[in-house]
Amino acid sequence: MHRILVVDDDSGHRLILKNRLGERGFESVLADSGAKGLVEARGGQFDLFLVSAQLGSGIDGYEVCRRLKSIPETTSVPVVLFHTQSSSGDHVERGFEAGCDAYLLGQELNGLDHVSRLLLRHRRQLLDLVEQLRAMQEQLRRGGDRGREADAPPRDSAEHQNVLRELAAGRPDGVLLVDGEGTVRHADRGASELLGVRLEDRHLGSLFPATGLEAYVRDARTDVREGFRFEFVRRGRAPRSLTATVIPFMFVAGRADQGLRVVLLQDAAKRRLAADLLRLPERGIPRDEYGPLLEAAREVYRADRLLGDAPVVRALREGVQQAAQAQGPVFVVGPPGSAKERIARTLHFSGIASGAFLQLNCSAALGGDFDLKLFGYAKGAFPGALSDRGGLLHLAQDGTLFLDEVTALPLPVQQKLAQFVRDHVVQRVGSRKNERLDVRLVAASTTPLDELVAQGRIDSSLAACLSETVLRVPALAEHLADLPLIASETVRRLGATHGVRELGEDALDVLRRHEWKGNLEEFESVIERAIARADGPVLHAEQLPNVLAERAGELPARDLIPAKRPQGPQTPGTHLVQAAPGNQPSLPPHLTGSAQPLREWDITDEDPVSLDLYEKKALLRALAQSGGDKLAAARLLKVGKSTLYRKLKRFGIH
Repeated sequence: MHRILVVDDDSGHRLILKNRLGERGFESVLADSGAKGLVEARGGQFDLFLVSAQLGSGIDGYEVCRRLKSIPETTSVPVVLFHTQSSSGDHVERGFEAGCDAYLLGQELNGLDHVSRLLLRHRRQLLDLVEQLRAMQEQLRRGGDRGREADAPPRDSAEHQNVLRELAAGRPDGVLLVDGEGTVRHADRGASELLGVRLEDRHLGSLFPATGLEAYVRDARTDVREGFRFEFVRRGRAPRSLTATVIPFMFVAGRADQGLRVVLLQDAAKRRLAADLLRLPERGIPRDEYGPLLEAAREVYRADRLLGDAPVVRALREGVQQAAQAQGPVFVVGPPGSAKERIARTLHFSGIASGAFLQLNCSAALGGDFDLKLFGYAKGAFPGALSDRGGLLHLAQDGTLFLDEVTALPLPVQQKLAQFVRDHVVQRVGSRKNERLDVRLVAASTTPLDELVAQGRIDSSLAACLSETVLRVPALAEHLADLPLIASETVRRLGATHGVRELGEDALDVLRRHEWKGNLEEFESVIERAIARADGPVLHAEQLPNVLAERAGELPARDLIPAKRPQGPQTPGTHLVQAAPGNQPSLPPHLTGSAQPLREWDITDEDPVSLDLYEKKALLRALAQSGGDKLAAARLLKVGKSTLYRKLKRFGIH
């Protein structure tokens, strides 16, 4: 079953896409923000990314697409951008500039099924070709240097090793499918961008005249040929030096596609750049920037930043403070969305670790790869293992490895992990050499450890190691009294760049009444989306997501209960509140004379006791006092403008 990652911040549209993809036989994983989508993409194996171009906050859809195409693990996975409202060509142009493979427009996303199946079929073909290439390379490695060109670089040269690594990883710059006559039958996006011309149905001789590529491809009948170099001249551009590798299709009796060849094109300039990067001692953030970033992380991930005064929160805070000063394994248990990853990061940055913090979502990774992911492999361990490579445990040396949903690991891998926790020694796959590593293990699950043992979902030896320190993260429903404090801090942290400084009482009332089954992660997602819709420094109820904003209309704006009238003569048509003796308020001049006619917002003893009636009269009085200015009336009543308009419509007030 194909796995598709859907990145969309509209909960209703995510559900529609999930159902629609499920009906077509696809497995879908949902992410409600660009940042979460990138995390899911890194942690899981997906066949297609479906990304909304309308992401309202944080990383927009175009940037998500751009980053997906730059991550080695996801660069070959097709990305489909979609926009449900706009029909502007500018959006489509931006999408393809970001690297998307398809762009869909319209509320119904017409063509989604067709485009998805087409891209998935092309990806499957590419993966099949990569597997054939790996098998051919292994045959060549064992059989010597048959079929090599005299001017090709030596097999053990650094340049050739880099070519093999890129080919084994499935990352050529362009791919052509050529028939026995030398005509291009199919070209991928990379080849079209690399050469800048229309390629399908054109002959190699006309595309690359006087280069010898046509004869080189034609002569590749049974063996892989690699290392052919030629110059490609594109009008208005400098000549481009390319290297071609030709892979003939395997001969199968009775098939009609005999003579087809795959031509993999490599840009020599890009290859040299890749070689330079591989020789660098480190990649990514410059070392002189590590210090400030590390200090910022230590400031953010402090134990006292775990907000709340409920007993369960105080117990968690104290447990984290104690565990941060140790180096033993830790087991974190809590419901989905309870920010278990934040606890793991707090343990890392509040402690004495000097290495990196790495994480793996075990439930999103393929089981057959866990040995390689965690423990690494040695050169020659399997076809395509061209050099030694460390696993996550090697990369987390002197740091922390966080395994979320650790029970998704196969039991044999759990046993190896328990052995590592006990003696800090690891063996790479395909090697007998022991390596000593100092890594702290933090594991997490939604199920308590004793229940996991009883269910047989965790190895007993690993459970014994993890039971030394257990931290329980409470559900948000267990400490709702802390919600105002958490909400205030969340708005302050997320709203700084949008000018939002505080949460209105109407919004807080709605948040208090929500169930929060997704716990803190759902809460932060709601606040983040509301901040993106805010139009002032105060966040109001109508700016919350639609499901929550609709509940705001069910709550009365004011609880207006008429007080008992004072004894004695009164001015008809007024409603006075009894004041303390000796502090009777003086009546305004227009009420001290003869009886005045009743105003439409006045409350009398004859009126029934009804919140709806009092709310309607409060609206009428606010409009009268503001001179009919509805925005001023909304401020007077301390509600948002959308809430005011909804109530006016409800009571038929124009």
